[in-house]
Amino acid sequence: MKTSLLITTLLISLHSFYFSLTKVHHNKETAALEITMKIFTDDLEHALNKHSGQKTRLGTRREADSTDYFLETYLADKVRYSLDSIPHQPQFIGKEVLFDLTYVYLEIPQVDSLSSLGITSSLLTEVSPKQVNEFRFDSDSFKESVQLSQAERQKTILLKHGNN
Repeated sequence: MKTSLLITTLLISLHSFYFSLTKVHHNKETAALEITMKIFTDDLEHALNKHSGQKTRLGTRREADSTDYFLETYLADKVRYSLDSIPHQPQFIGKEVLFDLTYVYLEIPQVDSLSSLGITSSLLTEVSPKQVNEFRFDSDSFKESVQLSQAERQKTILLKHGNN
């Protein structure tokens, strides 16, 4: 009995915080917003399974062929971007699963200049109401980060001079 209680306590303490990090880089050379999301694999798999109604088996040899499609539609439903108040849907580039972390790559093409970046996110809040999603934006000389949660799902980053 004591052993199972100890194992349960250890497992709970191993993953006691819910956090994702999204880096949004304005690449002026390619005129694109390059988006890299870093998400705990177990949380993402739980959300995808719930969203799709199927077992995705993310990052395993038995990963469902439809996992990328489910991931793309899940992200389109849970994370939205607006550039200068105009909604934009990122293109899904791909993903990498590295054991407990999954990296997702997205891109918004044809972004020559930008005055504001609006972000709305409810990513993984169905997995845990404690989920925090941090978004870090950078362009040549401008950097800013915002944190979104179930309580605050939307923020806008105002860029300097509109040419970042």
